[in-house]
Amino acid sequence: MFYKQALARIRRSSLLVLPLLFLTSLISADLDVQNTRRALRRRSRQPPQFDFYILATFVNLTGHGLWPNNMDGSYPTNCGGARFNDSIPEQAIGMPVMTTYWPNFQYDVEDGGELYDNLWEHEWYKHGTCTGLDQYTYMTTTIAGITTATPTLLGEMAATAAAVSPPHPPSLPLPDLETAFGGPGMAVLLCNGKKYLTGVYTCWTKDSGTHKPYARMQCPPAVVAEGTCPKGGEVVVPIFKA
Repeated sequence: MFYKQALARIRRSSLLVLPLLFLTSLISADLDVQNTRRALRRRSRQPPQFDFYILATFVNLTGHGLWPNNMDGSYPTNCGGARFNDSIPEQAIGMPVMTTYWPNFQYDVEDGGELYDNLWEHEWYKHGTCTGLDQYTYMTTTIAGITTATPTLLGEMAATAAAVSPPHPPSLPLPDLETAFGGPGMAVLLCNGKKYLTGVYTCWTKDSGTHKPYARMQCPPAVVAEGTCPKGGEVVVPIFKA
């Protein structure tokens, strides 16, 4: 008799305990999921590891963007984080500076309106968010790099050519142009129609503390292979604001 009563009490208590255990396991699992999500969000806010920067310029040697890259040719993109703030290029930096060194050639600055910011917004989301820099620092660093990477020789040639009526863009043999940028491998030159310089990639080391570009470096083979200018003959350099 005593055995049967004890067994009945155990069964009743089991009916209470089992749902509690099940509920506890659900709560624990939910907390695990939430903690995992928080960890992933924290991880996503951390800038990815990368090896160096490419500073890309294009038409008229004005800004294209500042791109985190790896030695093997891979690169991080669209890393999330802060949304694009159009008041930074338009007000904090100022449109006169932006349209001189980082213009959007698809739109006229007067008529483009919000569309004029598209280039900067694209570069920020695709590349800037992966640098570990805030938007203001990313954009001002890019502009500083453009002015630093442009050889004095080309600026002088452009100024001289612009003084001629009608203006006539200067041209240089490819080896001389490479020398102006620091020598073979120090810049990757892009040409359209095997004649006209349309863009330049310069490579920069990364400061591990500030995440900023630190110093010019020789571009890795994966980047050098992207050059499209002819080995012989003259390369025409468009007139630009130095």
